Amino acid sequence: MGKMIFFLFISSSTSCMSDAALLFDYCASFIQLNRKTYSEEDFSKLSEPCKKKIGDFVTTRELIPPLAPIIIPKDHASSRTYEVGQCIKALKLVNNHQLISASDKGVALWDISSMQPVVTSYGQKMKNASTVLAIDEKIIAGVGNMIKIIDKKSGEHICSLAGHVGMINQLTQLSQHQIVSCSSDQTIRIWDQRKQQAIMFLCGHQKSVMSVDAQNQHIVSSSADQTVRLWSVVEKKEEKNVKAHTGPISVVKFLPKEGYVLSGSCDKKAKIWYLPGEKCTKTFTSYSKGCFDTACLVQENIFATGSNDKTVCLWDYSIEKDIPLASLQGHKSHVGAVCFLPNAKILISGSSDKSIRFCNISKILALFSLPLDKKIKLADRIKQKKDAEQDRPLSNDQKLELLN
Repeated sequence: MGKMIFFLFISSSTSCMSDAALLFDYCASFIQLNRKTYSEEDFSKLSEPCKKKIGDFVTTRELIPPLAPIIIPKDHASSRTYEVGQCIKALKLVNNHQLISASDKGVALWDISSMQPVVTSYGQKMKNASTVLAIDEKIIAGVGNMIKIIDKKSGEHICSLAGHVGMINQLTQLSQHQIVSCSSDQTIRIWDQRKQQAIMFLCGHQKSVMSVDAQNQHIVSSSADQTVRLWSVVEKKEEKNVKAHTGPISVVKFLPKEGYVLSGSCDKKAKIWYLPGEKCTKTFTSYSKGCFDTACLVQENIFATGSNDKTVCLWDYSIEKDIPLASLQGHKSHVGAVCFLPNAKILISGSSDKSIRFCNISKILALFSLPLDKKIKLADRIKQKKDAEQDRPLSNDQKLELLN
């Protein structure tokens, strides 16, 4: 099993660092990851056992020291890899049992339990697909400068939508019958599937439009021109234009809270924006200096990113620290697609290394949602386990088992 790196306290006291490494290398610092920073006044209100437990490892002046993320290596028991022979560019969940991918070899529909293709006839019709959607019984993909729509079950071609003069970078669903596309031709288009034509054009970006998302009759887009723009479908106009990054912006997503969006860029930063006020509320810096190329929401405050540094990272934008909660390793090349299977708490990633990886992150999510008192009890359980084994280091699996 590969070596894991766990949270360590950074303290002015050498003995504190030693104790932290022995006892709290996995979970003690989760005390710091509560939803707020604990001041000395907050600290004084805690019970005596809590004070002692925290006081053993951190000073009252610095309850939130620098941390490092949990590293989940390739061969960890919670992960599995499927070699699919395709350079994966996009992944979308069809339902809890099926996954669809876009790749250099086309579009494939996969059974999640076996990762066997459900339909094999998509490939040649959609070779070099860059983006894909599944709506009702249709598969919709961007292939070059065309949008191709086929029947999900039979693979039969339904229609092609032409209009873009540059490669289609992303598709998203606006409504039951309407989809949105963005392209390297610097435009965004809204298409009506029933009419099989574009019904709205949105222009304003000065370079390739790299990502697009839709929510409540609004569209958010990001571009190589380093801007994030908000568009009103009802008003048919641009509402906000924010110079968001210092590099091309590869991904943009609406967040659950109204008015907020996530952007990720080749400047190695991801940001949370309140677009009505054109205000950046949070900035994350790539832990290993990779570009933020793709992202998906995991929970209300947690998102996952894929990067050209071969990793998938989990981030929490409700806490003060701007480092990832966890870094999932195992891909051998650029991670261009991530999606989340909520019922099973599985994070799925696709890479140009021609593989799709599944990682069960349920225990990680459970750990970060624990209240302070339970985190301290968990620390006690780890100490008892260590004492019983005469201070021999616990394996990573043993540490995770203590969460049960």
